[in-house]
Amino acid sequence: MRRGPVKVAAALLLLACPTARAAEARARSGRYRLGPIDLMPRLQIKNAGVDTNMFQTLNHPVRDEVVIVGPRLDGGLHVGRRFRATGMGFIDLNYYRREGEERSTDFYGGGDAVWSLGRLELSGGGGGGQYTQRFSIDVDERLTRQEKRAQAGATLRLGARLKLSGRGSAEVVTFAPAAFRRGGLVKEALDRNSLVASGQVRYKVTNRTDFVIAGEAQEDRFFSQRGPTPRTRRSYRGLGGFEVREAASKRTPSGQVLAGVREFPGTLAQGSPPYRGPVMAAELSVPLGRLGLVRVIGERDVRFASNLVDLGALRYRNAFVYEKLQAEQLFGLPLRLVALLAGGVEQSRYLLPYPYLSRTFLVRRVDHRWTGRLAVARRFGDSMRIGGHLSWARRVSSLPLLSYEGLTYGLTAEVTP
Repeated sequence: MRRGPVKVAAALLLLACPTARAAEARARSGRYRLGPIDLMPRLQIKNAGVDTNMFQTLNHPVRDEVVIVGPRLDGGLHVGRRFRATGMGFIDLNYYRREGEERSTDFYGGGDAVWSLGRLELSGGGGGGQYTQRFSIDVDERLTRQEKRAQAGATLRLGARLKLSGRGSAEVVTFAPAAFRRGGLVKEALDRNSLVASGQVRYKVTNRTDFVIAGEAQEDRFFSQRGPTPRTRRSYRGLGGFEVREAASKRTPSGQVLAGVREFPGTLAQGSPPYRGPVMAAELSVPLGRLGLVRVIGERDVRFASNLVDLGALRYRNAFVYEKLQAEQLFGLPLRLVALLAGGVEQSRYLLPYPYLSRTFLVRRVDHRWTGRLAVARRFGDSMRIGGHLSWARRVSSLPLLSYEGLTYGLTAEVTP
């Protein structure tokens, strides 16, 4: 798992160093053009600051200085009006001053393509990388994992208003050998292969508004799981609602609101948490004139938990109902500054009892997390952006030792050669 960063770093450095011909063809937007290919190399400092509670603990929080820096390359390819492809790759070097065991290298590379054939549109893509950052409200550790994904789909336009689409995707997530701080093996709990098949019907109501009906079937196979408990879990989701596209003037609301039902079939004896209930996916952008743009995100769904409960005859994989409401406002300030103000609340309610303090002591768990963020940045010409950020998070759990509070603050920067 340590050889990958070197190979990806070499590839990105070769792509990010423009040739003399590319430098002469540089566009005013800061992009380099090589025939039909557009390239945008950047060097990013995502954070250079302080984390006051880097392990997310209630007692004796650990404070450390952190720097996250690395190159990024975005690219695009257009062949006539029928074919277009986009790609992106990055490397993040995560440095912690005192807690050296937390240092790591993250990287990613991938792309997607769309091919238009009259009424039929084909799409596909894939990618993969390695990450160590937290990925869920359920996980407090920084766990090294590798992810690979691939997807393919097709959209058929029937008349001026109706579209039908189908999509299939696969994702493999593999974790490095490790143990959770509160017990349990990471690989057994989280290694998985996910297959998703989905379909969608889209009807054009107005020039900017579509009525959408979508269905999805998902299979998750936890291939590192031990014991007689079934490794495969299947779930289903159906959604319906409206989507409003952004207007050219960007002065009217846009976004989507979808709601429906999610079903997790199974029984506790089979080691699977049964669930049938409402789900939602909403994202709205509302322009407020001189006050800037407000973006509201709402989500409700079911996610697998990171813990396995093993009581001998009883062994099951837990899951939790996840709810999120977040608001972000982007607005301008004097001196050509741009600010982002964000706040949100999340809830995770576990479907089955959770082991606490010991393997055999099972209790109900409900967590709430509040977050706030303020970021300010200023651009200097087309090649540099410098800013700062302040983020706060507080989780209150029904299991007191799982609560925490912390602040992160620091500087950010981006340079485009």
